Amino acid sequence: MFDGSSGLFYCKNCWDSFSAVNQNAEIGYHVPPPPDATFTRQVITRCVSLLVDAISLKWATNDVLDLCCGGSVVRKWMKNGTMRYLGVDCNPEAVKKIENLIKNPATKELSGDMRYNVICEDAFSPDLMQKITEIHPRQFHVISCFSAFHRAFASEEIVRTFIGSVANALVPGGLFVGFFVDANVAFSNGTEFSNTVFSTQWDKDAKPRFGNTFKLSIEGGPFHSINVVSVDYLIDVAVNFNLSIVPEACQTLLDFIEKDKNFTKVLNDDEREYLCVLRSFVFRKNSEEKVAK
Repeated sequence: MFDGSSGLFYCKNCWDSFSAVNQNAEIGYHVPPPPDATFTRQVITRCVSLLVDAISLKWATNDVLDLCCGGSVVRKWMKNGTMRYLGVDCNPEAVKKIENLIKNPATKELSGDMRYNVICEDAFSPDLMQKITEIHPRQFHVISCFSAFHRAFASEEIVRTFIGSVANALVPGGLFVGFFVDANVAFSNGTEFSNTVFSTQWDKDAKPRFGNTFKLSIEGGPFHSINVVSVDYLIDVAVNFNLSIVPEACQTLLDFIEKDKNFTKVLNDDEREYLCVLRSFVFRKNSEEKVAK
């Protein structure tokens, strides 16, 4: 198969093997959260597992680049049967946590053929992919960004560079997946909003449009500035880099939880409102198959 973006060429046998769906994926496994995990951490971790399950049933997930990995879901990729994993996070503590898990002989999820690694880098640095190529020279089946995706929207240059780099690093048919805060839903609550789970603040003249920011606090924590992720602009940039949206996989986190028959907690109104603010996205890299004879 010839990839028009990268120029890489795959013979049919190699491509069939490389792009096969994981037969040993442990569908339904959920990473157990730490005993002191908050509601938001518990539910986001669970939704990551649910999305990984959903894509693993249809597409190859053998080679994964996990941006802003945070260290909380690497076991899910192990249980998924992912053979090659590279995590990226700018938090040294999170990186150390994953390193310890990978190197621990007691980590039974890692078989001898699996290759897992993690690096401490800024996921939105323009030269990140060059550094990754030195560690992992081939393309990825899946690139994920379940946290801090809004940082790509600090400027037009950053988002275009980031999405373009993601597209180039994916195999033909590869997936770019993640979560983000839906600014339109957050803005619909007014310029100042607060419940027991989260709070938002908007400047007087701010709108949920690309280039604007708002402030978000989770479970009584400090407020952090969040760049507005404009869905229309995201799709437009993605299309320019040969990525197509997968509509059926794009939903709120509340949708994920309500479809999860094994989730037994009864959500209150504040928790449901929070899960409506968070959304998933899935893009798939387009390609024309040209198999070597």
